[in-house]
Amino acid sequence: MTKKRATLITGYPVARDFRLDGREATLANFGALTETFSTLRRPGSAALSIAHVAAGWADAAAGFGVNAWDVAAATLILKNAGGRYEPLTLGKVAVDAADFMCPGYIATGRGGRIIQPSSGSPGRSRRPGSQRPDSNRRFNAIGHSATT
Repeated sequence: MTKKRATLITGYPVARDFRLDGREATLANFGALTETFSTLRRPGSAALSIAHVAAGWADAAAGFGVNAWDVAAATLILKNAGGRYEPLTLGKVAVDAADFMCPGYIATGRGGRIIQPSSGSPGRSRRPGSQRPDSNRRFNAIGHSATT
């Protein structure tokens, strides 16, 4: 499925994004997500977002400021449903931290090929960790992905 026909669930942006990255950059990134995916939903819960992906009701979910209690159970549900959970360290946790301890994530459903990791891509703060990413680095984790 290509991104243009895909549904993305995300909590981005929140007030913290405006404060850290500025209004212009945050709105530009949100606008690019809106233009990239056919549907963008904001349910307000990382666990619910990941569960929707596991159930097949959404194609992908992304979060950039989650806590372990937001995602721990949902990642198990997603993985048991055949989905893929990619932790994003965002430079905030050790490289050997458990997936659910990472503050960011990208979740795709069974056969999820919407988001594909690319080694060497500057915006992908997966393992190993990197310095605190700016809004473009967080956004690039979703925005610059291959389609199938």
